Amino acid sequence: MTGGDAWIVCGLGFGDEGKGTVTDFLARALGARMVVRWNGGPQAGHNVVTPDGTWHCFAQFGAGTLVPGTRTILAPGMLVEPENLAVEAEALRAKGAADAGERLAVDPSCALVTPMHKMVGQMLEVARGGRAVGSCGLGVGQAAADREAGTAVTVGDLFDGGAGESRLTGLAEERLARAEALARAAPSEEMARLLAYFRGRCRPEALFDAYRAAFERLGVRVARAEEGLRRAFEGGPVLFEGAQGALLDARFGFSPYVTKTRTTAEDAVALAGRGCAGRGAQVARVRKLGVLRAYGHRHGPGPFVTEDERLAERFADPHNRANRWQGPFRVGQLDLVALRYGIVLQHGVEALAVTGLDRLTGLPTIRLCASYEYEGDLRELDPHFEWSRLGEGRARLHAFRAPAGGGAAKDWRATPVGSAHALPDGALARILRRCRPLDWVELRGWAEEVSGARCRADLPAAARAFLELLESEQGLGARVGLVSMGPGATAKWLEIG
Repeated sequence: MTGGDAWIVCGLGFGDEGKGTVTDFLARALGARMVVRWNGGPQAGHNVVTPDGTWHCFAQFGAGTLVPGTRTILAPGMLVEPENLAVEAEALRAKGAADAGERLAVDPSCALVTPMHKMVGQMLEVARGGRAVGSCGLGVGQAAADREAGTAVTVGDLFDGGAGESRLTGLAEERLARAEALARAAPSEEMARLLAYFRGRCRPEALFDAYRAAFERLGVRVARAEEGLRRAFEGGPVLFEGAQGALLDARFGFSPYVTKTRTTAEDAVALAGRGCAGRGAQVARVRKLGVLRAYGHRHGPGPFVTEDERLAERFADPHNRANRWQGPFRVGQLDLVALRYGIVLQHGVEALAVTGLDRLTGLPTIRLCASYEYEGDLRELDPHFEWSRLGEGRARLHAFRAPAGGGAAKDWRATPVGSAHALPDGALARILRRCRPLDWVELRGWAEEVSGARCRADLPAAARAFLELLESEQGLGARVGLVSMGPGATAKWLEIG
């Protein structure tokens, strides 16, 4: 029996590309009634505006939840924070999704994010001082480290007699000891304040009871993801909503300025296949949409070759303001070199989903970076880049080379307690800090308002030329399959069936 398509929504950049609004739109346009979150955790900030103007920033629920009847599965790769999940469910209830919890299924192997993880994660970032690597401050990196080490407390542990409470107790003891060591090694008023704040929240018995109560009160179903997927594929298309972006991948991103989880789509592809195994159903097609904004951006520290502070006011994002942990939301010109690398890391995409096209309106010229100039030791460039020599110690970088396999990121799990807490730049970050844009593609801008466009033909000729450039080999070499002219569900169209 042939089932529905698996639509995988994955980011090509540094996150914040618009994956949530694309997922909400696809749920409506395709009639998909299942969203699978396969990676990331409560640090996601997927903003959605419904046709009636309701806004919600999705963290753990699938971004299709405001579409009546659309269910969510949190697959094994997700990290789950039960108390934040309950807060989000209440917010959704106030926005008309009263049954959001009942439409949610969580795989028992999902690792829990606890106050103990938040405490150590925040204290490590404070200890790094001016060499902070960027964080959401929500403990995701610490929880991911436990999962990788096989020591995570899972959702299933909450429903396994006293095992969950015992494991929470062990976690609390270990993390409190580490936090105290950090406070001694890098003393400051902020470190002392963080330790005092979290000490009263790291109470295993209370956490265990609160977590169980949250799941039971919301009516959340704890079940293996494959069970729900089999039924979902028999009923039609299934949406796989990614978190973060390819350039933040823990293995192949610009370490150490990366998330601590996998951000590329191969886990979603594998999950879709496992969801149909043994039932005679099949995924009809796996369809990957690579999401990017129409301009460059990243949140927090790390290399950003095409950053242009002159564009900060034009591209200011009300949902991505500077904060204590992530730092500023940075903007710049579109970087074709980095986005091509994002496509490589996603093992190719069927189509591009371009968001924020309306934000380019009024620019006299649109600039897209086609290569970098590097100054430094040319011996560092292999095996990371395709490049050509410009002179002594100078090179033009044409493209990133595909990773040969293995992990490119430094081992971020074992940050030592001591005087030096900053993680050194990995090879890619070190090279990119010595780069600046070299070759540009320049296109004429447009002054006409595009927010009301409902197909490509409605766009001004210059806007169409921008999309065509992205589709060309000079651009990203993939067709544009979805275009978004604003945050709302009605300000989008789909060009692929």
